[in-house]
Amino acid sequence: MKKYLLLSGLLFGLIACEQPKQEAQAPKTEEVAKQAEQKAQETKPEGLKEQVTQKVEEAKQKAQEVKEKVEKKVEEAKEAVAKATGAGDPNKGKAIFQQKGCGSCHQPTADTVGPSLKKIAQ
Repeated sequence: MKKYLLLSGLLFGLIACEQPKQEAQAPKTEEVAKQAEQKAQETKPEGLKEQVTQKVEEAKQKAQEVKEKVEKKVEEAKEAVAKATGAGDPNKGKAIFQQKGCGSCHQPTADTVGPSLKKIAQ
């Protein structure tokens, strides 16, 4: 029986000693948690700002690359159309001008029924 009383006294003593330690640690834990949360709030927007800025720069770079590719394709298409239609070939243009009878309305320097070739060239 003495053993039980002694053992229960020791357990009670241990429990009593542990309780103040836990209470003393609780405010520190809450304080550390508040500090950590505050620090996270301070750094979070800054980190997000950097990430967003980086993503925007990457998007601008990709857009520029796409723009350059599109411009290149447009130039290639213009060249293909010019080649297919004979645009820029003065001999082909002269032949069409004569075949269609354009000279009856368009004189080299004078406006008649249609504007002069000089005016059209301007």
